Amino acid sequence: MSQRHLAPATLAILLAGAATANDLVSDIVSARSAVEHQNWRAAIVPLTRLSAQSPLNGEWRLNLARAHYLTGDYVAATDDYRIAYDLKAEDRGILAFGVAKCEARLKHRAEMLKWLAVADSLGFRSLQDARSDDDFAAYRGDPDYRKLVGLIDRSAVSRDDGWRTDIQFLAEWVQKKSFHPFRTATGDRILSNASYTREEFEAATRKLSVAVPALSDREIELALFQLVAKLGDGHSAIWGSPKRREFGLTLPLGFYEFDDELYVVSAAPAYANLLGAKVLAIDETRLPEALKKIAPLIGSDNPQWLSATEPEYVRHVPFLHGLGITRAENAADLRLQLPDGTKTTLHIAADLSQPDIWNAVPKPSGWRWIADGSKADFQIDNDKPWWLRWSPETGVLYLQYNKVADDEHKTLAQFADELSAAIDHHAVKKLVVDMRNNNGGNTYLNEPLLLVIAGNPKVNREGHLYVIIGRRTFSAAMNAVCYFGRMTKAIFVGEPTGGKPNSPGDETPFALPYSGIVVNLSDRYWQGGWPNDFTDWRAPDIAAAVRYSDVAAGRDAAMEVILAQSTPN
Repeated sequence: MSQRHLAPATLAILLAGAATANDLVSDIVSARSAVEHQNWRAAIVPLTRLSAQSPLNGEWRLNLARAHYLTGDYVAATDDYRIAYDLKAEDRGILAFGVAKCEARLKHRAEMLKWLAVADSLGFRSLQDARSDDDFAAYRGDPDYRKLVGLIDRSAVSRDDGWRTDIQFLAEWVQKKSFHPFRTATGDRILSNASYTREEFEAATRKLSVAVPALSDREIELALFQLVAKLGDGHSAIWGSPKRREFGLTLPLGFYEFDDELYVVSAAPAYANLLGAKVLAIDETRLPEALKKIAPLIGSDNPQWLSATEPEYVRHVPFLHGLGITRAENAADLRLQLPDGTKTTLHIAADLSQPDIWNAVPKPSGWRWIADGSKADFQIDNDKPWWLRWSPETGVLYLQYNKVADDEHKTLAQFADELSAAIDHHAVKKLVVDMRNNNGGNTYLNEPLLLVIAGNPKVNREGHLYVIIGRRTFSAAMNAVCYFGRMTKAIFVGEPTGGKPNSPGDETPFALPYSGIVVNLSDRYWQGGWPNDFTDWRAPDIAAAVRYSDVAAGRDAAMEVILAQSTPN
């Protein structure tokens, strides 16, 4: 970056501070150690010297801003954050928010509002923080502050005006924050599966706003689901609201799609006898027609993600009622075919006990599951983020990788060290990394595990490394799959992934001002694949379909395929 492109005020500060030092490596080590251990006071001196001698280095300036802010020197922090903003040391919305926080602490209202507006215009990704940050406590009643961060007094607005506020707020934030929300005819058209052009989206939101008085709350909510789904990626979605009963009222059953048919795979104890039942219809709506009505509510990168997530929507009776699938908002009559072939219709009441079971894999605590008692590795300990098992009989070291995350007692990096030791210790013929239940986490945590596997010639060779993938493999897990494909000799087995190699993503949700409905809008473009990878999924090298009969019997078709493959010398 050339200095002539910097703001004049920033350039003046940088040139005034330019200096040289003799032992810069010592300063680098001291600064990074202090930052890592959050010893911000100790970080100030080395970071000041490093910023002075390398004025275009955003890392030094941003960390110096944080150090000054966290030690209470808001004047210095303000200058540092402004310089970091010009250097683009981080997301500029975050940096503008940093300036606004400092100005708020200094009681500079006009400057605070100015920089908060800049953060807002840049789609500041942590809007919830802006609403609750203690730095702005003195301004919580300020109408200009409240407007910027989307705070309203619900008791002071009518129902219609409240919903219109939400629709307008969502429409504005889609344009400020989303990475690629609109369909285009230019080269960027490959970035997402967006359905609307900008003009079509704006027309749709205006139409919805005008129609508010004639629509029920449920109809408005369903329209919001469809608006967000049309943005065209799996991360952009309506997440629901803990304050609104309709989002929590769900059937006490869990479903899964096998061979384009829906089965009951988990259940509250009172409904354990329904495990393995096939769903034929919901009230009078045959299942294919019901799923066809549900599909437009779901944003997805590909059809596999739709198959993974559709069963979750079947549980939400109030929205099934809004779609005309059920007669009631609080119960459904399920037409079922039981495992013995008997057909029956059961009236099942929805309740608030388990509103969200997506991450309760394979089942919520206390529920029954179709494969309870199975001894197959892929059906054991699915609730743990990762674990290893060595089989001396087969020579397989099996790694179940369910979440790209640390656990409460150990980091993923520490686990990677254990994996490295296990590979070295055992006579490993095949390393199997099972990612079929992994729907993401923190991509930045992937690296140690990937390096251990990619850097070990014992397993990183043809026929010795397998990665199992499936419809739930998504987000940070999808990035890991791409890195395995780029860095290793892995053979992929299973189903196509639910995520795309290159796609908008990330989760930084915010609540709409009136309804409190939580929305996530993708604001980062993740390019796990090569730039010329235009596919909507990672397909397996060896296909292994997920069938109901296999899962119910505790049989793992993917592992059977892997065990049947020859192992080259």
